[in-house]
Amino acid sequence: MTHRRLWPVVLILVLTALLAAPLAVAPQAASPAAAPAAPPSRPNIVLVVTDDLDAASVEAMPMVMALLHDQGVSFSNFFVSTPLCCPARVSLLRGQYVHNHGVLGNGGPNGGFATFHRLGGEDSTVATWLHDAGYRTALLGKYLNGYPEDADPSYVPPGWDEWDALVAEAPAGGGYIDYALNENGRRVTYGSEPEDYSTDVLSAKATDFIARTTAADQPFFLYLAPFAPHAPSIPATRHAEAFAEARAPRSAAFNEADVSDKPSWVRDRPVLSDEQVAEIDAQYRDRLRTLLAVDEMVATLVQTLEATGELENTYLFFTSYNF
Repeated sequence: MTHRRLWPVVLILVLTALLAAPLAVAPQAASPAAAPAAPPSRPNIVLVVTDDLDAASVEAMPMVMALLHDQGVSFSNFFVSTPLCCPARVSLLRGQYVHNHGVLGNGGPNGGFATFHRLGGEDSTVATWLHDAGYRTALLGKYLNGYPEDADPSYVPPGWDEWDALVAEAPAGGGYIDYALNENGRRVTYGSEPEDYSTDVLSAKATDFIARTTAADQPFFLYLAPFAPHAPSIPATRHAEAFAEARAPRSAAFNEADVSDKPSWVRDRPVLSDEQVAEIDAQYRDRLRTLLAVDEMVATLVQTLEATGELENTYLFFTSYNF
């Protein structure tokens, strides 16, 4: 079991190695009594991609720390070439720098889902590669900014066997409550009841996907992308009072009074008021609270993999597109 803060090239290299490994079986010494060696089974791959998560906040997730960080591998020295939503997510899907895949922003003529779709980038992604290699693939959660703009509302990109993607509408509940999913080509709306909380809905769908796919004895690739902790950072009701004393990190740059050595655009800004600082702290607490449901999601994933006997045959990655 592995915990990795990864960048797209590492992910693509790992997946390529996993695909190639079963094809490279070491030759066996000739022996009349030796039975033919069984080909190694291809491992499952679970990729959890959070949204706007900072590395320091992972320490507020006890299950991720205990199950992944403490028992796995972390990359503490890494680079993100373009830490912006849509370009970075396309890099995860394609293993390319932004100037190569052509999605330069979250929207506009050169950004967002519409650009990726128009350029035909979806015809060759980690989903199509793994699907063609015999994996059952699933995307649950956030896909790309603007999806399904400029496409049929029922559109499902190539390579995905199961598809439960957040659609582009952004009501007051963001991607947490009062949202809609494209569920395998059918738009399904969710409300604001506790059972509608998106992280929990996605967690249940992930559990169901793993159970059904392992029962069919097929390797799988699960791309699980909760909205947390992205603003508006609405926590689950059960976590609404957590981290009551937490404050946003106070580095030397936080609300610095003397900015005479800084660029003019910094010098021209007034210091933050007490009310603004209080709002920053409130938003920070809500970010941490949204992560608790993701933390429970990870624990449920591990429990499900263990219950199905697939834990030792699964690579579990936890990351954010802009770590």
